[in-house]
Amino acid sequence: GSGTPMTIGIITPVVILPPDWTQWNQTQLAAVLAHEEEHVRRRDPLVATLALFNRAIFWFHPLAWWLQRTIARLSEHACDAAVIAHGHDRDVYSACLLQFARRAAHAGGRIAPIATAMPGAGLRERLVTLDRRHPTPSRVRLASAAAAGLVLVAVCASARPAAALEQNRCFADRPAWPVQTSEHFVVVH
Repeated sequence: GSGTPMTIGIITPVVILPPDWTQWNQTQLAAVLAHEEEHVRRRDPLVATLALFNRAIFWFHPLAWWLQRTIARLSEHACDAAVIAHGHDRDVYSACLLQFARRAAHAGGRIAPIATAMPGAGLRERLVTLDRRHPTPSRVRLASAAAAGLVLVAVCASARPAAALEQNRCFADRPAWPVQTSEHFVVVH
């Protein structure tokens, strides 16, 4: 079983709680469910999957790796802000995050990349943000971050490795390879 709450599922997201969830107090359970329900509402597992798909295609581009990490971090910050905006106690919520981070570390510290787990990305930064007691990020700031992410996706999508262009130029003046076919094989030489 999982030691930390998480949301998985691309088409129909599902919240998975650890086996001991029935022993949690109501305040803790309400904060955890608010966090995970925000992941469901925002369709974060789908977004995480798309970011991983982008990274798999453009594995050679550093921005693809940065984008995937940044989306995960921003997703967790947005869910934290929603939990606090719904009136949950910051200290109780921070204690929940620390508890689940300890569990994840004790279990080996690995979480499926298409799942959004409560201790999630950038825990230290999230705890500092929660401790500051600032209001949630403005819609303009969130929209700016989303626009920057979309621009980065477009840049990554249009990138082509320079070596491939050079290689294509080298073979441009050569005749096409003859193709011979048989009933079972295609031979190119």
